[in-house]
Amino acid sequence: MEATEFQAHCLELMEEAAECGEPLIITKNGKLLAILKPSSPQMRDLFGHLKDRAEIQYDLDKPIYEQWLAEQGKQSTD
Repeated sequence: MEATEFQAHCLELMEEAAECGEPLIITKNGKLLAILKPSSPQMRDLFGHLKDRAEIQYDLDKPIYEQWLAEQGKQSTD
């Protein structure tokens, strides 16, 4: 796209590039002048990032009744 055409329709073209996600190459006299590309999506905060995407399968507060190796008086084989 020539720079003069881009200048005439700048705001429309920026919105279009943001929606479709494809870069727009702008030329002047057939030579590359600029590349307009949409910005990458903003990263969400890490806290709460998996909200509504993960679920707890077990009761984490429930005591376990398995004996550990140390309680059994055995040594680990590692």
